[in-house]
Order: sequence, then structure tokens, then C-alpha cells
Amino acid sequence: MIEAVKGRLVLKNPTHCIIDVGGVGYGLDISLSTFHLLPNEKEVVSLSCYTTFVKEKIQLFGFFHKKEKEIFLTLISISGIGPKIALRILSEVEPDKLDEIIKNHDVSGLSKIKGVGEKIARRIILELSNKLVVAEKDEMGDSVISALISLGYTQKEAKKAVTKIKERPKSLEEFIKEALKAV
Repeated sequence: MIEAVKGRLVLKNPTHCIIDVGGVGYGLDISLSTFHLLPNEKEVVSLSCYTTFVKEKIQLFGFFHKKEKEIFLTLISISGIGPKIALRILSEVEPDKLDEIIKNHDVSGLSKIKGVGEKIARRIILELSNKLVVAEKDEMGDSVISALISLGYTQKEAKKAVTKIKERPKSLEEFIKEALKAV
């Protein structure tokens, strides 16, 4: 399994790029957001990858940011969504905007994407709503734990303080204040 590719960017277009790694050109399918972040051709670039095998052919998908790859992997875990549709979704909707669509249960926003009808949009929202909210809370909780540790609390004390807070504040600053009260 190829997890990452680092090398000289040989070719880039909105859906595909080729990276030369030691004389071997790796072709990766990419989203528009990754395309816009690529450097100029002939410069060095590093992309995280997802590898799949289709009809005895290796296919690589490249991602500039870890969050984009995580969302891609979550999307392809949903029945009826393959790598091409997941990449199309990421090309048309930035990860933060996708979070907003999921939170607002905006079926029409998702179903406007080519290849994503209303039925698939509903399935995406249903399956991702819990996953994205949980992941967001965990990221914020991890940040609060790190902040408390940097203030001199042990990891055990920091985790205990975070778990005491049942309703999590919307901002990181508020969350840290609440956790400090709970320590």
C-alpha cells in the first residue's frame, strides 16, 4: 500500500497530477482543493495517498491535507460511494463547508453535486452527522488536554477535567476555562 508520495511535480491539472519519485512517475487523482495547493511544476511536493486496485490496475488518490484524506476515507466507507464520487464531493465542497452541510442536514446542497442524488445525499448526511460531530469534539477535547498539560497538569488530571464537562462549549477558549474549573 502506498501511503504517501514525495517528489518532483511533473504535471498538474485540476483532476490529476504526476509526481516523479526517483525516476518513477506516480499518477494521482486529486481534488480541486489539492490542485490549488500544489506548487509549480518541477518543484518538490508531498501528498498523502489512498491506494485502490480496480480491474488489476493500481489507482492512487492524493491529498494535500490530512483532513481531506480522512473525509475521503469516511465517504468511501458509505455504501454506494466510491473513490470517484468522494473525490468529486471534495472537489466541489471544501471540508469545512461539508461539515456545515452535514450539521444543517442540507440534502439539496449535497444533491447538486454530479453523481450525488437525493438518496445518496441523505445517506451521506445520516452516516456522517455522528462521525463528524464526534471527531470535532474529540479534536477540541484533545486541544484542551494539551493546553492543560502545558499548564502543568498531568495527563490523567487533564482527561478527567475534560470528561467532567458534559455540554462542551463552542469555542476552544471557553472549553479551556470550563476545564480549568473542573480540575
